[in-house]
Amino acid sequence: MDQPANGSMPSNGAFVRLRGLPYSASEQDIVSFMLPLQCQNQDVTIVQGPDGRATGEAFVRFNTDAEADQALSKNRHHLGTRYIEIFRSTATEYDRYVKQTRGDMGGYGMGGPPGPHDHPGGPHGGAVGVLRMRGLPWSATYLDIIQFFQRFNVKAEDVVIGTTLDGRPSGEAWVQFDSESTAEQARMELNKQTMGSRYIELFPSTKAEMVHAQQPRGFRPGMGMGGGGGYGGMGPGGPGYGAGVR
Repeated sequence: MDQPANGSMPSNGAFVRLRGLPYSASEQDIVSFMLPLQCQNQDVTIVQGPDGRATGEAFVRFNTDAEADQALSKNRHHLGTRYIEIFRSTATEYDRYVKQTRGDMGGYGMGGPPGPHDHPGGPHGGAVGVLRMRGLPWSATYLDIIQFFQRFNVKAEDVVIGTTLDGRPSGEAWVQFDSESTAEQARMELNKQTMGSRYIELFPSTKAEMVHAQQPRGFRPGMGMGGGGGYGGMGPGGPGYGAGVR
């Protein structure tokens, strides 16, 4: 039996993808949502981002295409206070999506995929470029952003999705590129292009701003993380930390 990239569930069968889930939703919540269709907890994969948090998406595997098609009748039904969008998916999309959003753990050790301040340079250690996205749909996920920049080989670990103090999406995200020139090229080509029904604004940003956006809400520079701070003094506690934050 084939196994997906992260080994979480078999990649045979028929798949649907759910979007807009409450971040607190569990596998059992999704199984109950799908009733009277029959699936089990092990048929559900809740997708997490590189920071280990739920992205609001999940994959559900059914035994037959007919069952997966029936699951589409649940589209825009509510789970708690959220209405859920449901799309047909494939084993290939499942394998690719889970690998991109969770990362290849074998390459990063026990700590999971790196965040923006875990790799200070591009693939060859040079300077990186960062863009800030504004105007994102509240439901935008890592995959949506990866697809938006698909020509520029962006990976999930290059993306930080902004949140408000209460943990909700802020409509902003930061994306790291392998060089400043690549970031500027992406900005020139994609500024004010649409994602869904929203047009997206792109602004030059900094590594410090991206790192700041990734910190837990309420974090203050230097709090429990003193010293030189990150790379080139731009990490938490460093002299450049938080520069340019809007």
